[in-house]
Amino acid sequence: MPMGQVDRSKVVNSIAVGLLGLMFALMVSSARLESPTMDEQNHIARGYAYLRTGDLRLNLDHPPLINFLSAAPLLLLPDLKLPTDSPAWEQAHVIAFATQFLWHTSHNADQILLLARLPIMLLAILLGCFVFRWARELYGPLAGLLALGLYVFDPNILAHARLTTTDLGVTCFLFMAVYCFWHWLNHPTWSRLAAAGLTLGLALVSKYSALVLMPILPLIGLTYTLTSGQPMQRVRKLVPSAGLMIVLAGLVVWAVYGFEVGPLVEGGIPMPIPTYVRGLQGVFRHSEMGHPAFLHGDYFTTARWDYFPVAFAIKTPLPTLILLCISLVWTVKQQTWRSAYPLLLPVLVYLAISLSSKFLNIGYRHILPILPFLFVFASSVARSIELRKTPVAATCLLIVAWYLIGSVRIYPHYLAYFNELVGGPDNGWRYLVDSNLDWGQDLKGLKSYMEQAGIEEIYLSWFGSTYPDAYGYGIPHRLLPSYIYYPGQVTGVAFNPLQPAPGVYAISATNL
Repeated sequence: MPMGQVDRSKVVNSIAVGLLGLMFALMVSSARLESPTMDEQNHIARGYAYLRTGDLRLNLDHPPLINFLSAAPLLLLPDLKLPTDSPAWEQAHVIAFATQFLWHTSHNADQILLLARLPIMLLAILLGCFVFRWARELYGPLAGLLALGLYVFDPNILAHARLTTTDLGVTCFLFMAVYCFWHWLNHPTWSRLAAAGLTLGLALVSKYSALVLMPILPLIGLTYTLTSGQPMQRVRKLVPSAGLMIVLAGLVVWAVYGFEVGPLVEGGIPMPIPTYVRGLQGVFRHSEMGHPAFLHGDYFTTARWDYFPVAFAIKTPLPTLILLCISLVWTVKQQTWRSAYPLLLPVLVYLAISLSSKFLNIGYRHILPILPFLFVFASSVARSIELRKTPVAATCLLIVAWYLIGSVRIYPHYLAYFNELVGGPDNGWRYLVDSNLDWGQDLKGLKSYMEQAGIEEIYLSWFGSTYPDAYGYGIPHRLLPSYIYYPGQVTGVAFNPLQPAPGVYAISATNL
């Protein structure tokens, strides 16, 4: 490689490292300002219980990988107790058990929370490396930096990359699985086959939604063979190897479950990983029942095809949407579908399944896995800059500047991001709530506001799992009707919304 290219590669890599370092700083600094979101205590309790006991009783809603990765740093706390003598443990009631673990048995909830969030942040850095790498391989070094920049400063990625949930984890491993599979298709070696099988297994044991890979990977493989020379010969070579990849992925899933063997139902025939299967059955049952959701004034539990299109349109930064449109036009004009279809097929399949799902209509986070593919696809506009297309290059630079300003302005409230189509974060609550906006993350912000305004007590309608009067928060309040997790708590004083008692009211947007 010529010396100039070597120097350029070093500069590009150095910028990429700097961007990832900045992302980590943004995640850590903003995470310290936010209280636990609604679901975080449950994920932490699941992971720590599995690490300490090897018991899977709490891991029916989600596979255990991301949870026990999150909980791994908690092993550094020697005095941390697990309330396995409680009725909640015996009954496998994860919400009650998690509440007791984080808010009663322990007295260092903030420390536990930060430690459990750090592994998710590291997964976010790992995902950023793969976003940069694939974009650079497909479209060049400048595209690699553009894709990484879109990823690093995306408010939705930053929002969930600091939370102890499974959303960022499955996004990471799903993207890696598609990347490794694509690499193996183009250059089939045993090491690449092993990487594809390993990452597929890790994705499947991150979250049940990763099963979407089962149609995605065959579609990519089929498209690859049909667009290559001698497709039948390639099929005969690839199919047996793909079978080995699936076997390896299955072994990875089984290993994460501790090579569990047991009956699916009492008295049934023993089988591998029955807990995984029971959890999947539970997801399907939950999906059939539906889940409460809100969209632009409507409250519903049935499937809404327009939920995710609306959420994507108003929570994705407009600069990203514009770059995606430019990239699509560029792809059509240049007929560069061969580099685009491994990025677009996962997006189309994932969205098609999401649009028909009742259970997933509760947050933008459930379509988070499509974002890395879109960032890489959007980075193809960098080719026009490298080809010195001055008008396009100037337009792209202005769009990037707009994007950066929007990301800086929303810090540290990334979860509350909405774009200019609905008037920004101030109007977001009119369209979407729950994990799109108000997920119980701003109790610290409420306390700070009360201290600055000299408010001694509030009427509080709370949506969250954190105790408002817990150590470290200590918010003097009278509890109004609320949607809360902690059992046994009286949920509300007498309240007449038409003639409220004098005082200051703090009402969670989701409750409102």
